[in-house]
Formats: sequence, structure tokens, C-alpha cells
Amino acid sequence: MAEAIIVSVALLLGVAVWLIGAVLYAPSSASRVLEWWTRRRQASRGPQPTGLPIEQLAADLRRLLYEHERLMRSRSEWQRVHHLRACEIALHDRAEEAAVALGLPPCRLAEPGWTTADLERRLWQLRVAGMVLPADAGLTGVA
Repeated sequence: MAEAIIVSVALLLGVAVWLIGAVLYAPSSASRVLEWWTRRRQASRGPQPTGLPIEQLAADLRRLLYEHERLMRSRSEWQRVHHLRACEIALHDRAEEAAVALGLPPCRLAEPGWTTADLERRLWQLRVAGMVLPADAGLTGVA
């Protein structure tokens, strides 16, 4: 029994010394083996999501649309100017993330930056793709 343990320990030490030598004297080969092993493990796990779940994106879009509507109804001019722009930027970002998650093509902008018409067009495309968004929350989504 003790001999088997000694042989096992010696074998593990030999493998460890071999691996250390391989990493020190052939780092590019060791790197390729490690990359191959990583790709193999990822392939066995299947495709992994890259962004937020579509449910989270839809909930964020609905929340931002309600916030946009609230800001449009606000009587305080200083609050509207600042917060409305921030809300529209967040809406644009989430709408594009949702479009990518649903497999829609990227938005082609005629001029640099987003306009409200671009946002309405993208929201309409998301509705057509099946995302449930409030129809009465500020932006109508009609393009």
C-alpha cells in the first residue's frame, strides 16, 4: 500500500515538473494547448448569452418609457431639460441592446447621433418583433 502511494506521489511530481518545464521552455505551445482546452470546454457547455436577458431589457424599456412620459408631463423646466435627455439616451441604449438580442439589424442613422424619430422607429421595430411595450408612454412608436 505504501509503495502505491509513493509511486503515485512520484508520478504526480514528475507530471508537475514536466508541466513547469513545458511552460518555461515552450510558452507558445503551452498557450496553444491552454487555448485549445478552453475552447473545448466552452464548446461542450453550448452557447452562452452575451448580454442581459430579454425580459430584463423589456422591463428596463418599459420603465424608461414611463419615466419619459412623466418627464414630458412635468411642469418644472429645469428638471425636464436635464432628465429628459438622460432618459432618452438610456432609452436609445436599451432599445439597441434589445434589438441585438432579438436579432434585428443595427439601426442605420442618416445623421450622427440619435433623434426622437430614430428612437420611435426602433421601438416600433421592437413591438413588431414581439416585445411588449406600453403604447401610451410618451413615444408612440409609429414610424
